[in-house]
Amino acid sequence: MKRAVFLFGATFSICAACTPKSPPVNLTPPPTPVLTAQSSWGVVNKPYLKILQQPDVNSELSGVMREGDIAEVHSRTIMSDKDGYWLEIHIPDSHVSGWTQGENMLIYDTYSQAITARERFENADL
Repeated sequence: MKRAVFLFGATFSICAACTPKSPPVNLTPPPTPVLTAQSSWGVVNKPYLKILQQPDVNSELSGVMREGDIAEVHSRTIMSDKDGYWLEIHIPDSHVSGWTQGENMLIYDTYSQAITARERFENADL
C-alpha cells in the first residue's frame, strides 16, 4: 500500500511538472531618458536657433542663439524616436538656459575645441 501511494505520488508529480505553463508575459517599460553626467560644449550650426524652456517643440521660448554661438551642454536626453535627442544648455555670461534639439549644435568635449569650431564659422563668412 505504501509503495502504491509512493508510486501514485511520484507519477502525479512528474505529470504535474509536464503540464504546459502559461506563456511568459512580455513587459515593455516606458522609455527612460538617457542623461550624461559630464558637461560639454556646443556650437550652433544653424543661422538662428531657438532655446526652449522644456524639451518639447511646443514649449515657450527661453532665448535665441546665432550660428557660431557657444553654449555649455549640461545634459542630453532622448525623449522619443521621432524627436531625436535634446540638449539642455546654458549660454555663458547670460541668464539663458533651456533646451534645443541635438542636431542644432556641434558638440565638443572642451571649451577650447568649441572656440576653434566657432572660428571656422567666422572664417567661412569671409
